[in-house]
Amino acid sequence: MCHLLCIALTVQTLQTVFSKLQHNRGTVSRTSCTDGGWNYVTLNSDTIDILSNITCDCSHGNNTIYHVTNMHLKGLNLTGSLPSEFENLTHLTELDLTRNYLNGGFGPVYKGVLSDGVVIAVKQLSSKSKQGNREFLNEIVMISALQHPNLVNLYGCCTEGNQLLLVYEYMENNSLARALFGCEEHRLKLDWPTRMKICLGIAIGLTYLHEESRLKIVHRDIKATNVLLDRALNAKISDFGLAKLDEEENTHISTRITEQLGRATQVTCRRRTFVYLLDWAYVLQEHGNLLELVDPNLRSDYSTKEALRLLNLALLCTNPSPTLRPSMSSVVSMIEGKTAVQAPTVMRSNMSPDSQLRFRLQIVQFK
Repeated sequence: MCHLLCIALTVQTLQTVFSKLQHNRGTVSRTSCTDGGWNYVTLNSDTIDILSNITCDCSHGNNTIYHVTNMHLKGLNLTGSLPSEFENLTHLTELDLTRNYLNGGFGPVYKGVLSDGVVIAVKQLSSKSKQGNREFLNEIVMISALQHPNLVNLYGCCTEGNQLLLVYEYMENNSLARALFGCEEHRLKLDWPTRMKICLGIAIGLTYLHEESRLKIVHRDIKATNVLLDRALNAKISDFGLAKLDEEENTHISTRITEQLGRATQVTCRRRTFVYLLDWAYVLQEHGNLLELVDPNLRSDYSTKEALRLLNLALLCTNPSPTLRPSMSSVVSMIEGKTAVQAPTVMRSNMSPDSQLRFRLQIVQFK
């Protein structure tokens, strides 16, 4: 039976943990260090590199790197309140692994209740694939290193047998996707001010990831299913299984997202559908009919001025030319109405030949 490694982000605790790992699992080596706290872990084949800024007596500051070879992560407790083993986790919580609370991007998510009454969400990842293990570690690393009101909180993780479990705060209103597109009983009536608040919350969370945190992170999988809503309908970004560090200086993060995902998804049906919707939005914009894209469920209960601002901003953020897209801090300012949104003019020369053809055909059909 494995025990859960209780890790507070302090020098003493880290040193204790790594001494145990060195004794039980493999070798640990350390290079120079500087002031700060735990930052990042990357998985390279059979080595886990833990990139840290740990307080020490060094007069100069460089990144501290621990190399932990042939290590199998047994558990991580970021709150100090979780049960010590998977068996205890299932026994001490009302955790029903037959009822799926949320369809996560990389595994089912279940609702549980700890013995002290705290409601939790438990994500179960597949331990039979390298992808599942990689996403498990990636999620632990990314979320545990980040704290923000618009990011979902990770309480800890546990592995026992063939189980890979991530324990999160429970989000009462599930995902934005279910709120908007779920079956009738699950759909929420989101009025216009609430939708504006959700959009702003997502943008603020992404601004933190891209520009404000010590780790500049590209999420790479922002979509309605990965935006969770708490009891007050505040938006929180989740599912960091595909996230990556932005390791290139002076490189606009929105550019890198497109370059990474554009190639990966260009040939899929979903990608073609996504591009078609954008092309149609540009046609509507050209004819002054962007408001046709507003959710009909709102009827007329919304601000046309704010709706046009958000629609033009959405087109600006998906401009075929990455250099013309705004930073996320600029997006926040535009959503708040502090900065004017310049309606984007799409240069058709930046479109692919297929997109240019669809664009012309749609204009003809529109007429």
